[in-house]
Amino acid sequence: AVVSTQSTGEWTEAMSSVLNLDLPWRTLRSKLVDQDEDGKIKYESCFIDGNIEGSIANKEVTETIYRQRNILETIFRLLDTDNSGLLSREELRAGCELLAKHNGSISLSSDELDNLVDTMDINKDGEINFNEFLESFRMVDNKFASANGNI
Repeated sequence: AVVSTQSTGEWTEAMSSVLNLDLPWRTLRSKLVDQDEDGKIKYESCFIDGNIEGSIANKEVTETIYRQRNILETIFRLLDTDNSGLLSREELRAGCELLAKHNGSISLSSDELDNLVDTMDINKDGEINFNEFLESFRMVDNKFASANGNI
């Protein structure tokens, strides 16, 4: 089988252009895609972890989050600007503002962000660790599935 590949430069340019996000794609590539023995990006690997179709049944939520763990960990590390292993309100706020700026989504008000952090902060220590970050995605997916009658 023929495997389509592209250079790292082509891939980073495509990621920046298509996603309209100015991120350190060269640094992130090992977490996001596979490379061949020549260091070229395997095109199909760009879609493996992110390809989730339709709604996810409740019994598959944990498995799906586990498959997405590398991507979620990369996002967490990007948000954790002081490399403490914890997300502060300020780091989460900066991440939400960056996301709103780059994809045109609606910015969260200060109260909405405080509510988000309070919800994600399961142990109520004022910061979000990686496990709380992952659990937040599971809780949101469960809530979405319940609202749509998929549980």
